[in-house]
Amino acid sequence: MEQKLSVIMAADVVGYSRLMEVDEKGTLAALMAHRQELLDVEVASHDGRIVKLIGDGMLVAFHAVEDAVRCAVAIQRGMRERNATAASDRQMEFRIGINIGDLLFEEGDVYGDGVNVAARIESLAKPGGVSVSSSVHDTLGGRLGMRFEDIGEQRLKNIARPVHVYNIVIDETVVPPSSQGVRENPPIKSNRTLLYVTRFVNLSGNPDQEYFAAGITQDVVAGLSRFSGLNVIVRLPRADPHQPALAAFYTLEGSVRRIGDRVRVNASLTDAEGEHIWAEKFDFGPIDMFDVQDELSRSIPAALNVKIEEAER
Repeated sequence: MEQKLSVIMAADVVGYSRLMEVDEKGTLAALMAHRQELLDVEVASHDGRIVKLIGDGMLVAFHAVEDAVRCAVAIQRGMRERNATAASDRQMEFRIGINIGDLLFEEGDVYGDGVNVAARIESLAKPGGVSVSSSVHDTLGGRLGMRFEDIGEQRLKNIARPVHVYNIVIDETVVPPSSQGVRENPPIKSNRTLLYVTRFVNLSGNPDQEYFAAGITQDVVAGLSRFSGLNVIVRLPRADPHQPALAAFYTLEGSVRRIGDRVRVNASLTDAEGEHIWAEKFDFGPIDMFDVQDELSRSIPAALNVKIEEAER
């Protein structure tokens, strides 16, 4: 079991079940777009690492409190801009909670009191808002010039001790220009190897299978994000991934073809010069589609981690 002290950000969608009931496919597509174009971008540009995706939510680990808070505010600002152009019944809002605590990694999953507190604090946040524990508030101090609303000690579900919670007043918070809006090429601060993942292409000829290809992409990205040496960003196919500050980057591309109960998935890894360094074909018989996604979320990240380490050496 691996244990790390981290700044933990928990986020999920407000009223996700209601949105899915109204339009399941449209809601999933919108969530994937928000993640790919905003959340993943902001997490990477603030030196964060997605450690777990949970349906409509995510857990992200940061090294510094300032990065976590800046990232959360930038995400909520970005969602306001995106919702401004969406129909009122299709707008999506996130709640975000931030805490400092231990992360325990075991068998591909993450645990710990710090995770539980972050999740409970997130549930107290206002729709479109950010709530933080007193450990985050006190560590940050006045360094970012943010104003906080003190909502006092809170009794959190399944947490024995009361936790003092603060809300960030986002309207009075200044986000640095480098973190405003949606950027196609964010500045990556980390020294970790950069891996771009393009959304797996649906080759089935059936638009209804788009959600399946999106689900595979999401699960593979979640598996890859567990490797601490990788900085994973989801991109549109063939987007220009030019990052002059980085020594090397890699790109994972894939396709999904589903005919009846059979599924074929192709995946390939290329380096910065476009040279193929790994490719694999996965064939599945008539089994549950979630089993397919679970298997790919294990096998592809494991293979890529080895190949990227070999290429770096």
